[in-house]
Amino acid sequence: MKTAVTVCTLIIGIASSVAFSQPTDGSWLGYQPGPYKTGTMLDMWEDGDREDITTSDPDDNRRIMVQIWYPASHDDHPEFVPYSARENLYQEFIRSWLTPVANYPTNSVLNAPLAGEQEQYPLLIYSHGNRFPLFTGTAQTEFLASHGYIVVAIGHPDSSGLASYPDGKPYVYDTQPSMPSREELMKMIAHEFYLTESADLARLFEAHAEDFSFAIDRMEGLSENSESLFYHRVNFDQIGTFGWSRGGATALQVAIDDDRIKAGVLLDGDLFQRPMSRTGTHVPILMLENPSYDLPFGGEMDPNRQESISALDSEKWGMLNRSTDDWYRVRISGAAHLNFSDVPLLVDLNPTVAGTIDPLRAHELIRSLVFEFFGKYLRHDTTAPILGGEQQESELRIARPAQ
Repeated sequence: MKTAVTVCTLIIGIASSVAFSQPTDGSWLGYQPGPYKTGTMLDMWEDGDREDITTSDPDDNRRIMVQIWYPASHDDHPEFVPYSARENLYQEFIRSWLTPVANYPTNSVLNAPLAGEQEQYPLLIYSHGNRFPLFTGTAQTEFLASHGYIVVAIGHPDSSGLASYPDGKPYVYDTQPSMPSREELMKMIAHEFYLTESADLARLFEAHAEDFSFAIDRMEGLSENSESLFYHRVNFDQIGTFGWSRGGATALQVAIDDDRIKAGVLLDGDLFQRPMSRTGTHVPILMLENPSYDLPFGGEMDPNRQESISALDSEKWGMLNRSTDDWYRVRISGAAHLNFSDVPLLVDLNPTVAGTIDPLRAHELIRSLVFEFFGKYLRHDTTAPILGGEQQESELRIARPAQ
């Protein structure tokens, strides 16, 4: 199996298998809401102190798209915001599968009042996977908001399929380093492609990590602004980061680099040779992943693929071996990479792309684990039955440090 081929096949597979029957409510997201109703807001934030290295215009400041989910108050017959209110901002390869599902209703109301009067809520920063918009983690972000978290999803313009900003300014990633030709890529084994990709992504990861820290800075500013919805309502002693795929790798790295962050979660991603793979972590981390690392013995297996998986697996174990705080590494049987996003909830996919696990069950497990983890390490809850081993789930294999 060639990684270079897999990325293209995945995108084509989504575009060709969209389900067109639109639901009438947000139950398609597959969860029972927590004690809070939820609100959301959309914005674009510009960092006036940072140049955008992904464009050739030296006057371009770094901009990120933002969607915030939060505990809210609204009436019993609200108008729920659609899944994507701005699909026109994205490139054609995104809109090809997004447009038919963009109006699926969520469980959140646009710009609804924040719930409560004086209560402060923990802050979570979420990052999407490569070539997917920031809102493709809504099943997780909205759920966490319903349990009393303020969740900021950030959209890195260079890896989210963005075509233009809300003010109409086009976005073009025109400083991308040269990559091997298609013919060269097709000849590469998976790990060779990974190493090539990791080298070219190094500078992007720095920009993405800065996006995380900038988002926290921006929330700190909003918390001090008496005109803001979040005025004095964010608990900055309880900050966590999480993300899917490349976004998750960055979420872990920035949790190590930014002292304000207390815990990080990686949803099914590799480390991409980030520094944490050599230093370990000093904050609690949770890694959820599909079972591709479980190499078969007997039967047919491409030795190149096996070598690649073994190398990536060793990189993770090396990081955990050097870590000085709690860690959990969890594999979900039957899951595939896309199960850690909303995509299998939106469209019908072949099991070779979406895994054999029921998509709703996959999300139930992921939500439960992430909720337990942030509850334990941000809110200091005393119960974490799945991570602690008291509650057994047949699909899960959990590794944790020896006591």
